Amino acid sequence: SALVKSTGGVNPDLDALLATANSTGISFFVNGAHTRTAGLDLVAGYRNLKIGPNILNINFAGNYVISNELIGSMNTPPKIEAAGGKIFSRIEQGLMLTSRPKYKYILGLELIVSKFNFNLNNTLMGPAYFNNAAYADFGQLDNMRTAFDPRVLTDVAVGFEINKHASISLTVSNILNVYPKYKIEALNQAGSTFLQDEAQKRLLIGDLTFNGRYPYMTYDGAHLNQLGTTFLGQLIYKF
Repeated sequence: SALVKSTGGVNPDLDALLATANSTGISFFVNGAHTRTAGLDLVAGYRNLKIGPNILNINFAGNYVISNELIGSMNTPPKIEAAGGKIFSRIEQGLMLTSRPKYKYILGLELIVSKFNFNLNNTLMGPAYFNNAAYADFGQLDNMRTAFDPRVLTDVAVGFEINKHASISLTVSNILNVYPKYKIEALNQAGSTFLQDEAQKRLLIGDLTFNGRYPYMTYDGAHLNQLGTTFLGQLIYKF
């Protein structure tokens, strides 16, 4: 989607244009963005490895993004463009091009012991980057970004086959209770200078987190919400 809104005086021409429509902002869907993504996908596995009377299965899957780029440019309506506005700003570009992790790797182990099966999965989530709208509110959109650090999530599961029709299992996702971790990165000296002002930085963080409602992921990083440990118990019966 595209968003054009009042800049609070940072861009008086654009603010005046919006004021002529008695509006502080407009939001609409666009489908004219063309992107090109290049990357690598890898899947590997080794099954039926004998460990005494037991069986070990090993699985690996991963992907790595080499590049994800916009092809050409978006056509901004002439009046908005003349006033210095854009309909596909760094905010939208960040959401489309850099908000997904740079890489993701999953290593899974399954041990089958008689009627029991034990599973261990480790998922490495790579870095992700956002150009949040909050930066535009402070006139800093070109000067900083939100960077999410790589994190490892560990899931474990235990299953038991009662008979050929029924089985039970317990899955603990994110057993180590890992939360997202991000930092505000300055992209130039102007960004560094802004972040040195602690009062301004606190106001910015309040905007990024929607007044603290999203302290772990900011309001743009909802898809990174590995928020704590979860438990799932299942009873499966096959007719």
